[in-house]
Amino acid sequence: GVLLMDHGSKKEKSNARLQAMANLYQLTKPTIIVLAAHMEIGTPSIHDGLTALKYMGVDEIICHPFFLSADGRHVKEDIPRIIGEA
Repeated sequence: GVLLMDHGSKKEKSNARLQAMANLYQLTKPTIIVLAAHMEIGTPSIHDGLTALKYMGVDEIICHPFFLSADGRHVKEDIPRIIGEA
């Protein structure tokens, strides 16, 4: 399975963009379960997304962050910590 992750936003329209990306990804890979999740703002959370994939019987999960910078604190520290806690 694949979990696409972003920061999340108070603006639902912004959160919907990640879901649209997950939907497009799902269309290109119909045999893989693709979900979207948000780190701090919005639902589902990264923890909830990981839990959902595990509940669906997914053994291998690719966690793909969608952030402007792959060098920032969220990508390097916060997301690995959240994944480890799940």
